[in-house]
Amino acid sequence: MFHIPAYDSTQEWPFSRDFSSGPVIGAATEKLACIRQVSGNPQRVDPIAGTSDIGILSAELVNLRGEIVRYIADPALPLAAALTTTPSDPVKIVGDGSGYPTKGTLTVDGEDITYTAYSQAGGETTFTGISRGARGTTAASHSAGALVRNGEQFRRGQRVTLFLGYAPLDEDEYGPGPGYVKMAIQGIESPNAGQTWILRAADIQRFIKQTLFSGATPDAPAAMGPDHPLTIALKVLTSTGAGVNGPYDVLPATMGAAVPNTLVNTENLEFFRDSILPGLQMRFSEIDADDAKGFIEQQCFRPLNLVPFISQRGRYGVRLQRTPLFARSGLTLPRVAVGT
Repeated sequence: MFHIPAYDSTQEWPFSRDFSSGPVIGAATEKLACIRQVSGNPQRVDPIAGTSDIGILSAELVNLRGEIVRYIADPALPLAAALTTTPSDPVKIVGDGSGYPTKGTLTVDGEDITYTAYSQAGGETTFTGISRGARGTTAASHSAGALVRNGEQFRRGQRVTLFLGYAPLDEDEYGPGPGYVKMAIQGIESPNAGQTWILRAADIQRFIKQTLFSGATPDAPAAMGPDHPLTIALKVLTSTGAGVNGPYDVLPATMGAAVPNTLVNTENLEFFRDSILPGLQMRFSEIDADDAKGFIEQQCFRPLNLVPFISQRGRYGVRLQRTPLFARSGLTLPRVAVGT
């Protein structure tokens, strides 16, 4: 699991523990052996249709000693006493802290603080094994009563990736590489009153399935181009109508999917744009609403024999199947005199 401070952030930090289906030899990070089963597929491409399924992941987690519920919860209890920037200062909260994971990260105001354990006495909970200013934050003073949040929570937008291995292998031999594609959590639910919890995640393509060209008609079409189809794809992917989402945010809101530009592999699309028929120009005049994912795949990628590809970091880009056939052929039109 990876924590992100915001949905469109390029920064991410692994949780204090990983979640496994059993013991892991040579584990570099502590494991919570709670995974009952995993299903889904990272991504499947249909090379004939030029389309890609949305990658999905479903993981069933056993609520061992109530720990999974702690990862879902956010107790938000108040600091019992003011906290200075002294690294050795204990973090004490008012009330029962058993709703926090037994090891993890606290968020107080704008600071993240890691801990390795906690204990309770006299109506207070004291966190120990403290490390201040974690995850790129800065140690700061906090007033008594400031809310102490669960900084490692299963919530929408947090990222997850899957590694595969088996007992004779050490953890550093698990794969593939840095793991399968990172996906964003969409939700978590329990089918049996909290005994197990099902975590569901999907890749970035889920956010591209949005309606484009709403309100377009034959009398008032939504027009784009002439431009290279991959430039048009970048515009459709990132446009918000406000011009704040990177250099390609230039279309009206009804013509863009508003995908955060940090989650679009812009360099990848620009490389193929400048490598494959760099002078190619297309013009579109849309008269009906369309699906952003389908439009980009069928109108912008397929003519170039490109297919969507989600990188292991979870960013949206393309891969080339083969050089487009029309790139190796020529077409000559004879001159025709046109009279009136």
